[in-house]
Parts: sequence; structure tokens; C-alpha cells
Amino acid sequence: MSKMKNIAVLSSIVAASLIAIFVVQYANSAPQVDMISVEQLPAETLNLHCSREELQMKIEKEKAKSSSSEYETMLSYALRRDGDGYSKIMANKSLYDRFEAGVESAVLISENQAHVALVKFERPANVNSFLKAVSMCGRETGGSCTPVLFYDGANTFCLLFTENEIAK
Repeated sequence: MSKMKNIAVLSSIVAASLIAIFVVQYANSAPQVDMISVEQLPAETLNLHCSREELQMKIEKEKAKSSSSEYETMLSYALRRDGDGYSKIMANKSLYDRFEAGVESAVLISENQAHVALVKFERPANVNSFLKAVSMCGRETGGSCTPVLFYDGANTFCLLFTENEIAK
């Protein structure tokens, strides 16, 4: 009986160690955050296409894969005014040109709209890595940063919508 108890304890210790190693490695995987001055962005813009329905379908697809609400939390959206500074920055073509196929990425805009953070996630993005990116951007700019675009490695999704885009 004592031998079985020792094996069970040893198994628990090994399992806990493996979980701890995974958590430490996972927690330490910070996203790559490149800060860019908005003034340095080329002037060329795209016709900004923001579809709340497409974002919602992406969230539902990811939710079905894992039965987790993580993507719903990570990709929550907010309201912007049509023609505001966010809209102009979100439509900047050079931001889209910096996305790499197969690499999940995000664009964050600083509170004063003077800087953009281009975020590349080493592994599939999750709430923790997304929050780390927002925090890193905030530290760099001395204020808060707003997630405005998410690129899943193939498609780009807006995270800020006008009232008309939300109504569609």
C-alpha cells in the first residue's frame, strides 16, 4: 500500500512540474511589439472595410474549436467616430503590408494617436499575450493603447466600428 501511495505522490509531482514548466514558458512568450510613429507612416490609404458580422463569425469559429470565450474577450470591439483619427490610421496601407501570412498580428493605436504598435504573436494569440501587447504599448507611449485591427494570419478584422458598421 505504501508503495502505491509513493507512486501516486511521485506521479502528482511529475505532473505538477510539467504543468509548471508549460505555464512558465507560455507566460514568458511575450509578443513582438514594434512601435511606429504615425508621422512616419506613408500617406497611402486603403478603403477601410470593417464588418462586425465577419468579426463575430471569426469569434464563433474560434469559440467552437475550443469552447472557450477567450477570442470573444480578446477581440471585443468598440465604437469609433467616422472620419476620426483612428479611422485614418486604420486605413493606412503600410500597416496591412507589414502583416505576414500565417502570423497572427494586431495593430494598436496610442491614446494620443501619435504612435502605432504592430504586434506579432509567436504562437496563436490569447488573452494573456494580447494584454501583454497592450501593456507594452502603453509603457512605450506613456498612455493607454487601443486595439484596432487583428490579423489572423490570413484575414484582417477591425476592432473599432462606426455606428453604421455596427448597425449592419
